[in-house]
Amino acid sequence: VFIEPPSEHVGLLGESWVAAQRHALRERYAALRPILEPELPAGAILEETSRAGLVVDELLTAGRLLDADLIAAGTQGRGFLERLFIGSTATGLL
Repeated sequence: VFIEPPSEHVGLLGESWVAAQRHALRERYAALRPILEPELPAGAILEETSRAGLVVDELLTAGRLLDADLIAAGTQGRGFLERLFIGSTATGLL
């Protein structure tokens, strides 16, 4: 799930940033898909989707709407002060 920032935040980042993030996501997804597909249990579905809004809220909403059994999230190795000021998606999901 690619979460685009809320429209009021896009002005700060710029449309070119959002477009670059969307492009990078598609490239990463294309590289990751062939690795993940053979590991999926029978009947599992792997799909790409996007939403707009606050990351944790939108991921949890997407999980509920898709009746997901699992939401996997990684971290970027941010330090304590960075997490304190900008938060942590993984922590928010937990």
